[in-house]
Amino acid sequence: MIDWKAIIIGFFVSLILGTLLSFVIPVIGGFISALVAGIIVGYMVNINLTNGAINSAIMGLLGGIIESIIILILGAAFAGIMGLLFAGLGVIVVLVLTVLHMIVAVVGGVIGSVIRGNVY
Repeated sequence: MIDWKAIIIGFFVSLILGTLLSFVIPVIGGFISALVAGIIVGYMVNINLTNGAINSAIMGLLGGIIESIIILILGAAFAGIMGLLFAGLGVIVVLVLTVLHMIVAVVGGVIGSVIRGNVY
């Protein structure tokens, strides 16, 4: 069962935390935000381990895509045309990072479900 409330809350946590941390710690910041948001979603779902992982995967996918778009836009805004060119060339990197973002969110969702105590 998909819990959209938990996904949306996790998405906004990932979006805000990821955007802020990505400027301080460029690549690792997004993964930290995905892990934290995944833990929150897995904890909130409160059904079982699989459901926490599925909901966190959906949140990680949405968060990874939107966060990557924001980083590309901000990079283009601050670095001008060169930033836009590098951002355009980095589409493959963005896709790979989104998949990795989703995997880290799933790990966080499993951790959150275990913390909540609903493993079965």
